[in-house]
Amino acid sequence: MNNNYNLPEELEAMLLDFYMMPAKKRYVSDDWVNKINNGRVAKLAATGYENFGHTLAIDYCAWLEDPSMPGVSKLLQSKIDYLCRNLGSEEIAKAKKVAKKIPPSPYAAKDCNFITLLLWQYVKNQGLQKESKMLSESSEGDPTAINFEGKLISQGLGYSLLEYDTIRKNTDINSIKSIMSIGPGYGRTAYVFLRLLKVQKYILIDIPPALYVAQRYLENLLPEKKIFKYRKFTSFREIEEEFEKAEIVFLMPWQIELLPEKCIDLITAILSFDDMDIRTIKRYLKHINTLGKRYFYLKTWKEWTNENKIIKWKESCPIPKSWKTLVYRSCRAQADYSEKLYKLPRHSKLEH
Repeated sequence: MNNNYNLPEELEAMLLDFYMMPAKKRYVSDDWVNKINNGRVAKLAATGYENFGHTLAIDYCAWLEDPSMPGVSKLLQSKIDYLCRNLGSEEIAKAKKVAKKIPPSPYAAKDCNFITLLLWQYVKNQGLQKESKMLSESSEGDPTAINFEGKLISQGLGYSLLEYDTIRKNTDINSIKSIMSIGPGYGRTAYVFLRLLKVQKYILIDIPPALYVAQRYLENLLPEKKIFKYRKFTSFREIEEEFEKAEIVFLMPWQIELLPEKCIDLITAILSFDDMDIRTIKRYLKHINTLGKRYFYLKTWKEWTNENKIIKWKESCPIPKSWKTLVYRSCRAQADYSEKLYKLPRHSKLEH
């Protein structure tokens, strides 16, 4: 770690634990840490938590593309094309008119506001009118968001609502009382689920700086919740009483190995497996099979490259035979991504 960085004490403690852990236990490769994650630490140190909404958010969420990246214009146009095909002419005209009145963000691509407005209308058309009224984007972290109909809206919030929509329409949603998110970024989807569902426990699994940002973000947005902040422990018994009382729990990846079997109703991995090699993904699948008792929701690129290998979900990561596929399709408004939803078995034995 670079001592020139002015790091918050909580983040510094997390980083110390992370770097002291053997590479295998980190659940990420040294190459990925050196090439990508160390840069994220530096970015947070340089720009501060107060600005993560338009700095780290670009790394953690694919909804805010960096205009300087190759191929971004194609991705942006594909979103516009999809949304325009699925909206009425009056809705599109209204979005164009409103977008022209809103100053473009210096942090995002030129069409970001137009896409945000189209997406928000599309979300409401999916039967999410009530949910879209209940929620608004927080100003926490100075996100790339726009004022519309008396509140802040963003693409991140819109995609989180669509992820929620897929799960609520294809599961027994009332049976989901506990959720685990693998790689939750800054906690955008966790916030949506905690607001919309009667979730008794939400567990976030990540590494710093993401774990630090999510912990601070959700602590600030949901101060009424009982929170188990990240800390070291060597057995579940050591933290069992506090864990059971907590409504939001923050853990490093290796700590899931200490949790009891079949203790989580829904496990999600949203745009996090894309950062992993096949070996790490298979380790997570094993833990998902052991810990999950109802459902697993996954969102990834349709194909991605890791360690110079092209990874395609079905070909590269065959799911256990005992998992039942409930959803497998292209993501709405994100044609380069797919979403998968599985019904998990009651037993923890892994069968390929």
